[in-house]
Amino acid sequence: MLCSFNPLRKGLCLAATVLTLSACSFVSGPPEFNPKTCLDEAPRKESGLHIIQGPRTEQSITADMQTAYCNGQVLLKLLNEQGKQVHGGTVWFKIIVEYTGEVYSAEVVQSDIQSSEFLHKVSDMILSSDFTPWQRHDQDAEFIYPMTFERWWD
Repeated sequence: MLCSFNPLRKGLCLAATVLTLSACSFVSGPPEFNPKTCLDEAPRKESGLHIIQGPRTEQSITADMQTAYCNGQVLLKLLNEQGKQVHGGTVWFKIIVEYTGEVYSAEVVQSDIQSSEFLHKVSDMILSSDFTPWQRHDQDAEFIYPMTFERWWD
């Protein structure tokens, strides 16, 4: 038995247990949203991104969607402050981006959020965003992108 009656082994086992438990206490969920630093932070990668076609990578798509995510989080707060009670949740967008970086289409394919106003405004944010051009490939990209919006204020 590893942690037998040997006092040295008992001490080592105790120390290992304490270190393991204390390390677990530092593990937490995703960092809290901060509108002042959101655009400067590493993009939050969501599971469920599905590239249907095109040469764009998950990393480039996630980076290009950061602005729409940050603005959507702020919009969620603003609508709630106006008394419109928009609850958080995940929205899956089907997006088509031309190789030039222009967003051609952004439609909601599934949503936990029931506010059509919120969904329409976030779709418009995506449509007005500029993606990195991929002119070395003359192929448009099509993908499903999930975005999770959560209550971050109070």
